[in-house]
Amino acid sequence: MPIIHQCPFRNCYYMTELKKDLNKHKLTSHVTTIKTTQIKSGDPESMLEFGAKLGLIPVEYVTYRQQFLCVFDIECLECEYSGKKEGMDSNIEMEQRIVSLAAGSNIPGTDDVFFCRESSAPETEEEIIKQFVGYLEDVHTELLMQLPP
Repeated sequence: MPIIHQCPFRNCYYMTELKKDLNKHKLTSHVTTIKTTQIKSGDPESMLEFGAKLGLIPVEYVTYRQQFLCVFDIECLECEYSGKKEGMDSNIEMEQRIVSLAAGSNIPGTDDVFFCRESSAPETEEEIIKQFVGYLEDVHTELLMQLPP
């Protein structure tokens, strides 16, 4: 006849043949639940509201929300560092070489772009960085046209 293990807690009728199951039951089933209420503490006023209250910024700025954004992604390959290591403050063993750049924006009049290196030559990395910065300048120009006067 198997040994039956019974929960020692009052009004609990759990029984099992395995001692480990009883131990698990005691740890998980008879845990005291503590209920609390959450209260706010601190000042709920934002820094914008505080600045408007002091008269540092116009009141209409408090409800302004940025509508437009621009995001980008840079993909790199890690390569052995081949430059001069003497005189460095830290030990540089690897370097990041840009493979591609992508950017997009929800500003009207802009398109998503993707720039990829044509070769491993340093000039091609410099070229896609110039294209990327040019795109950011175009996006900035479009953003300025969207802002209210």
